[in-house]
Amino acid sequence: MFFTNCHWSLLLCVLQTGCSWSIVPLFVYFLNKKEKKREHGGREKNSSIGHLSHISVSKFVLDRIFVSDKHKILFCQTPKVGNTQWKKVLIVLNGESSLLSLFEPHGLCGISSCPSFDTVLLNTYFKFLMVRDPFERLISAFKDKFQQNPRDEPWYNEDIAPLIIAIYRKSHWDGALTLSDLHFEEFVRYLVDVGVRRQILDQLFTNRIIHWMTYTELCAPCEIQYSVVGHHETLEKDAPYILHAAGVEGLVSYPSFPPDITRYNRTKVEQYFSGISKRDIRRLFARYQSDFHLFGYPRPDFLLN
Repeated sequence: MFFTNCHWSLLLCVLQTGCSWSIVPLFVYFLNKKEKKREHGGREKNSSIGHLSHISVSKFVLDRIFVSDKHKILFCQTPKVGNTQWKKVLIVLNGESSLLSLFEPHGLCGISSCPSFDTVLLNTYFKFLMVRDPFERLISAFKDKFQQNPRDEPWYNEDIAPLIIAIYRKSHWDGALTLSDLHFEEFVRYLVDVGVRRQILDQLFTNRIIHWMTYTELCAPCEIQYSVVGHHETLEKDAPYILHAAGVEGLVSYPSFPPDITRYNRTKVEQYFSGISKRDIRRLFARYQSDFHLFGYPRPDFLLN
């Protein structure tokens, strides 16, 4: 659990109508201060990326870009788009004999944690990322983290879900935190909130929000010129093409996967969005519109109109 009793008390004060919203800056400051204390080395840790200071891309983005120095390949992680398999590919290319290293610090490193990598090389390395239909990706994130949650990640249902429910469930707040499972409708309300409430939640959730952040936030495609953008829906063709373009097709193969598993499923999308108001769907599209536009995904008029 990453929320203390103090966290709950402060948040409940913010949620209750009788408490002044002036507590919000203090609450955010408290969380920021606590998070900084959790970092190993504090300023020393941040100073390790001094060699990156001459570029405009944020450390957050650089943390998402994994390096294969040996083959001059960079891969930007976009969660819920088959990233685990691409990490395995990079680990094999890096010469790791065991895929267990996928979950160990030495398995892969991001640009900002690789002291031997200078971002001047961003223009010389082969760079790629993977994308999928933005709304289908949100459904995948919701299913994986809040419905199935097969891995040892209890914080999604024990910490994150109760807070989203407490703020965005339409039924009246009764002071109890032992609420029923998170609904997709409430998840969408959280995503489309442009006010201070979501800012507070995102501060609390820290880097766990990467699973529903936009591609532009994760990989900065306007600042970094990627060599290839692969699409989840055409992975069967795109994966071999990426390996060929990177010059490693004879060294590694993309792991096999069931046929049609990556195909866009409009029926599933319609089912999940059937209970969402048109207003919230339009607000959600507005938030992810750049992902639709930049990567060639059609406007989902069957949901918007």
